[in-house]
Amino acid sequence: MAVPVVTRRTAFDGPELRRSTQAAEFEVAVSRVDGEKETWAYVGDGPAMFIEVTAESAERLIDALGDAVIRSR
Repeated sequence: MAVPVVTRRTAFDGPELRRSTQAAEFEVAVSRVDGEKETWAYVGDGPAMFIEVTAESAERLIDALGDAVIRSR
């Protein structure tokens, strides 16, 4: 499943901190290797920017992110 997102990149430019935003499309997928018990969740746009965690970890991240966004409003 592809999800349109806006990403932010932060980097140092000499002594200054620079931030830039960019539109991207992240893929969201769940997978399990044949014969293994662990299910993995993947979110990213390829090898440069991604996260791959267990399904249980993904559930914890979803809960924490939802709580953080609600508190920030």
